[in-house]
Amino acid sequence: MHNGLYLGGTSLPFVSSLRVFCALKHFTALEQRYIEEHLLEDQSRTAVDAQELVDSLGRVTRPNGDPLPTGTADRVRTLQLINDGPVLYSPNQTVIRAWTAVSDIHHGSTSELASMLVPERF
Repeated sequence: MHNGLYLGGTSLPFVSSLRVFCALKHFTALEQRYIEEHLLEDQSRTAVDAQELVDSLGRVTRPNGDPLPTGTADRVRTLQLINDGPVLYSPNQTVIRAWTAVSDIHHGSTSELASMLVPERF
């Protein structure tokens, strides 16, 4: 259990992703502020994974049926390769990636199906 959420014996299901981590100084001042605002209190891999799962389940169970994430669902992953070494950051960019995917399905061969699942609002 983690914050009331059962993660199973081996954590969450396997997910493959490519993440790019950078030192905070490589982000603009606006991006740095965004990163700092989206760090979790318990900034660990397990905490971020668990919160992403909660966010995802919350989206698919909304009463209005809107599965798209909002800015509150964006998370930031951190990586520290050695003790006392620099902390590296990787914003998930969930909102940007979701809207890009919706745009792709609305303008491709799946557009008819997409309009039934995700209303085109942009």
